[in-house]
Amino acid sequence: MATIKFILQSKTVQSAIYLRLSLNRKEVFKRKTGLDIDFGYFGVTMPVISVKQCHS
Repeated sequence: MATIKFILQSKTVQSAIYLRLSLNRKEVFKRKTGLDIDFGYFGVTMPVISVKQCHS
């Protein structure tokens, strides 16, 4: 099952938001979203989107 999470790399006023895509334990990709946020406003209740694999 794939998982998409939004994470921060630092705890500063202008922290870059990263998107982390985990396909499995060995395949984890991380990219910048181009958005910045104050660390104090970024909560642990951000949504996690899980995508189940479809088999035809």
